Amino acid sequence: MGFETGVSLKACSQQMVQNLRLLDNTVGVEAVESTFSTIQDCFIVGKNPAFSGAGVELTSCLDVLVKNNQIMDADQGCSSTDTASTNGNSFVANYIANCTTGLELGSGDKYQGNVATGCATDFSRGIMVGLENG
Repeated sequence: MGFETGVSLKACSQQMVQNLRLLDNTVGVEAVESTFSTIQDCFIVGKNPAFSGAGVELTSCLDVLVKNNQIMDADQGCSSTDTASTNGNSFVANYIANCTTGLELGSGDKYQGNVATGCATDFSRGIMVGLENG
């Protein structure tokens, strides 16, 4: 609680971050150059949207699944850099509240079944799969 980064994955493959409560960190979960990993069922509360930071931040990752997380009070609920690949990351069934941007994704990232509420911008970039995002 109250760290710069709650959990950090760097150059990892096939890792799982699951069922964590991450409170008052600048970044809840950070993954850098990681592949085939999962971040799911976490409860993440940031400092507040006025601070820069993210609930989940992916940098140069590929095939990472971000699923069923509750994220609130961050500048960006989920952030993903552009991987320049059509096989980006997947964001499924996350609940994002009171963030400046709910999902800030790369052009190859896909998202489905996410809910963003109280965000200035709900979804930015990425590829919407289905019509159940709200």
